[in-house]
Amino acid sequence: MLITEIMLKPNWLFLLLSMKLMACTTVESMTCEDDWQITGYFVPIENDYNSGLPKQINVGSGKAIFFDSSFLAAVKLEGWGKTNHDWYLGFYGNRWHKSQYPLNAQGKPLILSSIAADITKLPFDRHIYIPALSTSMKQPFKVNDVGQAIKGKHIDIYTGEGKKAQLLTYKITNKHQVCWKN
Repeated sequence: MLITEIMLKPNWLFLLLSMKLMACTTVESMTCEDDWQITGYFVPIENDYNSGLPKQINVGSGKAIFFDSSFLAAVKLEGWGKTNHDWYLGFYGNRWHKSQYPLNAQGKPLILSSIAADITKLPFDRHIYIPALSTSMKQPFKVNDVGQAIKGKHIDIYTGEGKKAQLLTYKITNKHQVCWKN
């Protein structure tokens, strides 16, 4: 495209200038970086799983309990699941745990603005914004969790409990710009 063509199409000029600023931008004490992998995590609910294959596990130092194997697989992947016994089942440290709430890495209840991040890139308690998600999710998000697969420029957003929350994880999964206050 010739310079004169760009001048005739101001949107192209804006796009060209924007592309130069995309890699890493700092504006009014805010840093924004592109190409962050955004994924979501949720709390599976036991009633939503019925493979017909029960599996026995030991929870903490308690007695052995049976759960559907597909529910246990989801809990292992997501971190926590809500049982039919009105408590939450967690899997970390290669053990099953019981709690009144699904917990983050700091031992506090997960809330909808929670995110898991690589704390070498985004430290605990950092508030972040994802402009592309500004109309669909409550922001700012707060770094208060970690995950085994969360490394580098990867953020995992907690979306809630059940199938609706699971569907939201699919909708937000993509590469997005991430911003934070300096």
